[in-house]
Amino acid sequence: MEWVTRGTTMQQRYQMLGELLVESGILTNLQLMAALAAQESTHRRLGEIVVERGYTTEDQIVSFLAEQYGLRVAEEFQLEPSPEAIDLIDADFAYASGVLPLRVNEDALECVVSDPVDINLTDAITQRTGKRVRLLLSTASKIEAAVRRAYGLASDSRSVDASEFPGLEPRFCNLELGWHCGHNSVLHCWDEKFGRRVSLIAVPANSPAREEQFELVRTAAERSVPGVAAVHDWVSTPSFDYFVLDKLEGEPLDRILTKLGPRDVAQTARIAIQVAEAIEFLTFGSRSSGIITPQNVVVKADGTASLAPLALPSYAVLGTSRAGVSMDLYELGHFMKDCLAGQVNAPQPTGSYTLPAMQDVIDRCIGVRTEEPFASPLQVARRLRSFSWAPKPFANAPDLGTLQQADKTALLGSVETLPTKKRSWLEGLFGRKAA
Repeated sequence: MEWVTRGTTMQQRYQMLGELLVESGILTNLQLMAALAAQESTHRRLGEIVVERGYTTEDQIVSFLAEQYGLRVAEEFQLEPSPEAIDLIDADFAYASGVLPLRVNEDALECVVSDPVDINLTDAITQRTGKRVRLLLSTASKIEAAVRRAYGLASDSRSVDASEFPGLEPRFCNLELGWHCGHNSVLHCWDEKFGRRVSLIAVPANSPAREEQFELVRTAAERSVPGVAAVHDWVSTPSFDYFVLDKLEGEPLDRILTKLGPRDVAQTARIAIQVAEAIEFLTFGSRSSGIITPQNVVVKADGTASLAPLALPSYAVLGTSRAGVSMDLYELGHFMKDCLAGQVNAPQPTGSYTLPAMQDVIDRCIGVRTEEPFASPLQVARRLRSFSWAPKPFANAPDLGTLQQADKTALLGSVETLPTKKRSWLEGLFGRKAA
């Protein structure tokens, strides 16, 4: 279409698309203004926002886009990609970008997308595959389901009936279960009070981690910290406490490790840097314990990571020490080491594929074979930033793309399990056991 050109910004393209939606009677001017404001602040696709807010449906948007662009809508039974097409695009990219590679036709790759306005996506596909891209359209939900089927990715997300969480106020609608974390549940929903999508941490009133969850939430609510999901509200009921957070975009790291495969070294280093900077606040900026496991590290499609202030399961580290160094730092080093290694039982005499530079980071995290242990996660982040991470730093490293599910499960288990005991909340808060 002539009205969508490479000389315009993404915001301008969505502005023009929105005006056409208004002209077609699909949106009102007021709805368009609200959706564009949300799109500019969240950088999400306009179609996702207007559907999420109930202004229209996915099918209406797809039909409209197909007519405007002269593209064909792929029927659900046609969303069965060829093996040749699947081989050209990896699961991580397909899932994160919402694209289904369908079939290869000479120098062109047919792909199903929900948003043809996003020319950055088609450029990225061409760059990855070396082929021209021919687009078909379908709804985002159908594409996600087809991608999960094609790549064998299970899904834990599901719609939730409000009756499953007693006392939840009517302001929270369109509930979807994100994931479980110990006794906690993470829900995504629309919040009528704030007029946008939010995430909820639902904690049973009888949960042993209830007090710690309150402490983490209070701390996160008091200060705005980059890398830590902001807390806006909480609601207490006889059955559950509900904490209202910014929408947790992305997937928790445990899902990525078990379903989408481990990161490459450069990606993992970037995630670890962001995590280190975020837990600086959780560890030293509050009275509660600084905790990190793959269940509260949330990674977005662009690779950026953030921490959700979750009180974590009993296997998580709650502030005990080893050789005088905070176990929070040991957990971070352990997390980085195993993610960077790509597997747990590496065929090496030392038992791991660890770069000498990373081994130094780990040693300084846990306070062994060094006179300068790290005193802060920020020191870990600064040290990581000093390296230039190559895509393949090991001469004899395993091919991360060929790891079996058992390897991934073992990797996740090694990150979750640490040789330490759990302290009580009072012991962690006051440095001693309760009388």
